[in-house]
Amino acid sequence: MKRVAASGLLASLVASLLAAQTGRATDDTRRAEQEIKRLYDQETDLILRSDIAGMAHFYPDDFVVTNPFNQFINKAKVLERVRTNIIRYKTYTRQFDYFRRYGDTVVVVGSELVIPTADANRTDAGKTVHRRFTEVWVWRNGQWQKVVRHANNIGPQ
Repeated sequence: MKRVAASGLLASLVASLLAAQTGRATDDTRRAEQEIKRLYDQETDLILRSDIAGMAHFYPDDFVVTNPFNQFINKAKVLERVRTNIIRYKTYTRQFDYFRRYGDTVVVVGSELVIPTADANRTDAGKTVHRRFTEVWVWRNGQWQKVVRHANNIGPQ
C-alpha cells in the first residue's frame, strides 16, 4: 500500500513539475514572440528609412537571404541593394501566421505586403507586391538575431 501511495505521490510531483515547466516554457515563448515582434517593428522602420548604418547593426554578420528574385545573398549584398535603391519601400507590412520556438531558435512564417517606391531600381516600382516569408531567429549574445530569411512573391490575395 505504501508503494502505491509513494508511486502516486511521485506521479503527482512529476505532473506538477511538468505543468510548471510547460507554463514557464509558454511564458518564455510568449516573451520571445513579443521581443521578436518588437524587433520586426524596428527592422521595418530601418527599411522604410533606408537606414543602412542601422541595418548593418541590426543584422548579424552571418545573415543570409534567399530573396524573391531567387538569389541567395548575404548581409553585405542586402546592404548593397539598399544603397542602390533596389530595396526601397513606400509601404512594408507583415502578418504572422506561425511562430514556433525550438529552444534558442524561433521559426516565423507569414506574409508581407510591400510597395516599392516609384523611384526604386526595380521593375515592380510603385506596384503592390505580396510575399510569403520564412525566417529563423536565434538567441545569442543575449539577444534575438535574425539569421535566415526566405521570401517569395505571390499573386494578390
